[in-house]
Amino acid sequence: MPGRGLVCALVAVVLASAGDAGATSTRLDGSGTVLIDGMPAFPIVLAKGPPLGVTSPSGRDPLDEVAGAGVTFLKIGPATTPWTEADIEDAKAWNRAAAARGLYTWVNLSTLSRATAGSATDALLERVVTTLTADAAGRAGLGMWKGADEPRWSGFSAASLQFAYCRATGRGNPAWCAGEPVLDREHAWVTIQAPRGTAAELAPYSSVTDLHGVDIYPVTARTPTPDLHQVGAWTQTLTNVTPNH
Repeated sequence: MPGRGLVCALVAVVLASAGDAGATSTRLDGSGTVLIDGMPAFPIVLAKGPPLGVTSPSGRDPLDEVAGAGVTFLKIGPATTPWTEADIEDAKAWNRAAAARGLYTWVNLSTLSRATAGSATDALLERVVTTLTADAAGRAGLGMWKGADEPRWSGFSAASLQFAYCRATGRGNPAWCAGEPVLDREHAWVTIQAPRGTAAELAPYSSVTDLHGVDIYPVTARTPTPDLHQVGAWTQTLTNVTPNH
């Protein structure tokens, strides 16, 4: 199996051209480094970024501003509600906007991450993934998929995530796909945990994701001297349960 990557989300938390550009691929090398079209990258994500079609306080396009500041990924898609056709069209618009600026999207499939074979959720997962990967104008901006949000803390077992992970990416145990065709082998799947649980409790989830991270937020307006040690401690925990460390 491919090496597993490690991501730590701190505060907000991972070159394409517009038009008919080819699809972007994201994967990991043997040490867990994210590769975008084969080149090493360090994803810096806004979750979420500024809305489309607005002007920043400086009068510029806000996506141009964040791209110029070093942001590389924007999280998009519904986080807690089922995908609709309007959501799919919105995601296509985001992918196209990202591609035009050399940015990438991190598409939220959390509500589809516990799909089962032959279910309506399975059909919706197929609809979302195939539509976005087939969109010639936006596929260069499609970067990664986001799986279940804080699954261990939410009470979702790793086993309940096996089908969607296999179906969407073709990775994991082939039996998890239940005989259904793989939808997309070209993009990494990311799972973010809450900063809760033991290493033993979090370990099983490394088998159902490509990148395994934690959303630890020590910096807040009410914490002028945050305990940044938490970030390192949780990174170490995830490192210990990630096969390539």
